Amino acid sequence: MVIKTADDASHIAIEWAKGNFSVTDATVTSSTKIGTNWRVAVKFIKNNEEKRYVLMVKEDETIGGFKEHNNYNNSNNYLNTASTYITVSLVFSIIALIVYIYYIFSLVFAIVAISSLSSTSSVPASFLYAISIIPFIIALLFLIVDIFMLIRINRIKKYIDSGNVLQAYKANSVLFGILGLIFGMIITGIFLLLARSPLNTAKNDEF
Repeated sequence: MVIKTADDASHIAIEWAKGNFSVTDATVTSSTKIGTNWRVAVKFIKNNEEKRYVLMVKEDETIGGFKEHNNYNNSNNYLNTASTYITVSLVFSIIALIVYIYYIFSLVFAIVAISSLSSTSSVPASFLYAISIIPFIIALLFLIVDIFMLIRINRIKKYIDSGNVLQAYKANSVLFGILGLIFGMIITGIFLLLARSPLNTAKNDEF
């Protein structure tokens, strides 16, 4: 049988906990698909003490590995911090998008105005167009890159919310943070780079 759903992976994790620790009950706290495998977090009570484990359940129903997760709360705190930073970067990326759109529309109006004045102006029309079109092209480039960043930041946020820490950390690379500094009005990049530290700490607690 091949595992297809989170319920299948959760069932295997629960049975693993019951069989290996002789407990009568276990609860799955999260289940995330990573590639063809499932990362499942399970908790149970053993000798009046709560135990938490993270398992890698393979698609062929075998356990690819497991790790005790006693610092679960600390890991969650790091994830919450990273999520806050990513949310702030998302907000400022949206603000940058609005600014770029406004600037582009302003330049369009400027180009239209120049075209109507070029016939009466002593300044060459080519020069007037150049000083308007060049900023327009640059602003358009910034807009395109910011849209790309907005989509990726939103994806990182979804990775964090679903518990897929490794993918969130990979997507939020140093290069991506630098792009945020350049194209995201600086603040976007600052918070993207700040988010890497708590993501890295949380990642080291996982598989």
